[in-house]
Amino acid sequence: MTLGRGSRLPFFKAEYETFDAMARREADRILDGLIELGAQGAEQALPGMQEGPEKRAAIRAVAAARKDHFLAVDLLAVLERPPAIDHPTLAAVRPVFLGGLQLALDFLFDARSSPTKGKVYFAKYGLAMWAIDELLVSFDLAQRAFVNQAYSHVRTVHEVLDKIELFHTNPTWAEFWVDKSGEYPHWKELTPAQVRKKLGRARHDPLYNFFSSMGPHMSFRGLQARGGMVQGPGDSGDTSAMFFIAGAPFVHELIVVNVLAAHAAIAFAVQVGRVFADKLNETEAKDRLGKCAGEFRSVALTTSVLRAVARARVDAEAFGRLLHVTD
Repeated sequence: MTLGRGSRLPFFKAEYETFDAMARREADRILDGLIELGAQGAEQALPGMQEGPEKRAAIRAVAAARKDHFLAVDLLAVLERPPAIDHPTLAAVRPVFLGGLQLALDFLFDARSSPTKGKVYFAKYGLAMWAIDELLVSFDLAQRAFVNQAYSHVRTVHEVLDKIELFHTNPTWAEFWVDKSGEYPHWKELTPAQVRKKLGRARHDPLYNFFSSMGPHMSFRGLQARGGMVQGPGDSGDTSAMFFIAGAPFVHELIVVNVLAAHAAIAFAVQVGRVFADKLNETEAKDRLGKCAGEFRSVALTTSVLRAVARARVDAEAFGRLLHVTD
């Protein structure tokens, strides 16, 4: 079968998903050639165009064809297809994350099988449901190299875990949260720092500060995870700024955020196991938590992870404490 140039695009669009790897490579080559031909034609027409919206649109179209400009539909597609990053450590972290999350889901199922009525149970169980979505988003973003965004959600997971612990150890605060925490100025009583203080911990938490600087606080350190200055070719090459969007390719950053997202899943399982201990089988809970913690340590203590942690400037003592996640 022979296709004319005009009929190739709709054919590829309709049949691309059915192609095998070799056919896809050939289709991509043909499409790239067609796009380049179109870009060359538009580029040749630019000198004769007057300044205005049409010329600006043509310039952007040429740049997009040359991958020097972004199209929103292409950026969104990054989140709609499976992660394409190939690294052994990232592959090893995935089952650790899934194991921790599945354990938490199993514990929550057991807790739901014999629920307790009241505001305290509602608050603890409801926050646990919230944490599940935060974990899913954080790990998906981490696997896709959205480093800063993943840290924002990892931080939220730890905020949820602290609040669940507070509500379990001091149910009065759970009732306060349900009844009054949405009112000004009562919400200040349950800020992350205040929750840590009520739990008897130090106000300064190195890991929490790291999550904040890499994510929602938009620090310079966080910016370094997605770009920097690069030098042009040759000894006299000029330096210029390079930033990445829709994922950044710095391997050490990817390793660290994926490991910390996996740790958050196991920490969640640990917290759920403690808070709903009366609903669980003690032997099963202990054995499965120990297995998850061991699997996490087997990944976290590898040379590639430890080197990445050092390069990412994660507090060494704080990272060391993560290895004792079930303590």
